[in-house]
Amino acid sequence: MASARKFSWMVSPKSLTSLIGAEHDLLRKAGLNVLIKFYIASVSILMISFVSVLSIVYIVELMFHSTIAELILSLLITGLFILMYVFLILTISNNINGRAVFSISNITRIGFVVFMAVMISKPIELYFFRLNVHEGLSKYKEHVKAEIVNKIKSRFSQDIFSLETKLQFYHSNNQNHVFDELITKLRGQINTFKEKEAQLVLAAYNEINRADYVIQQLRILHSFRPWTWGITSLLVILFLMPGYLIYSLSRDNTYYSLKEDYEKRIVSSEYQAFCKKYTEIFISKYGIERVFYTKYEDPPFNTKLEQPPEYKSAENFFERYS
Repeated sequence: MASARKFSWMVSPKSLTSLIGAEHDLLRKAGLNVLIKFYIASVSILMISFVSVLSIVYIVELMFHSTIAELILSLLITGLFILMYVFLILTISNNINGRAVFSISNITRIGFVVFMAVMISKPIELYFFRLNVHEGLSKYKEHVKAEIVNKIKSRFSQDIFSLETKLQFYHSNNQNHVFDELITKLRGQINTFKEKEAQLVLAAYNEINRADYVIQQLRILHSFRPWTWGITSLLVILFLMPGYLIYSLSRDNTYYSLKEDYEKRIVSSEYQAFCKKYTEIFISKYGIERVFYTKYEDPPFNTKLEQPPEYKSAENFFERYS
């Protein structure tokens, strides 16, 4: 029973809407249409979280071949990523007429959300089509190996050629075995260079074989399967959906009116508690009753200044006291 109650709490509507910082009671009062939109937005965020976890785990696995590193980095990056995404979605603003949606601030946020969706989509594409890029990646690695081998050989070829030329000269003029020791030394130097060359080639081969070449895999995938951009488009739509559902509501919708009243009550309650504490501190410390002063008529929102006192003319003063 305890486990059943716990599971029910985890998937309750209230816990779903809390993902996007919405008050479930206010949503219910605002009507079924508003409630359904926020439910869909919450489920979309859960789907985004799941896809993001898979994507980040796979890309970390490609980059780091260590189980501990994969686990730690995946958890940290995924948590940071989801927090950034929810923050961006919740800080997109709209006014009563909806014109502020196209402000520079909102466009920047929307652009960053699209960028995040594209970044998440690429590892997903590689995972589903990893077999399709295998052949192209193998050819690319062979091409890289050939280039590396040519560079390594060109690095040692001049020295080896110079030593072999000397060796041939001394060997042809060694009738009396005068240059035996020198010939042995030259052969040793040549062998040393060739061993270093072979070691570098082997190290390069091992490094190339271990490398995943993620960017190259994406290039290969998009060159042979350009329609995989459809996955990117779907994820971009999924990432933008919560924001669209939330901010498609007009600012004068019942939900926002209820939310504004609810938030004002909370702020006013905290302000009253602060003023009471302020007065109590002065009474307990100094025995003086002091009321927190403000020059606004609507504290703590401070949108309307108190009107200054009406000053009468000097003639009125003289008339009054004459």
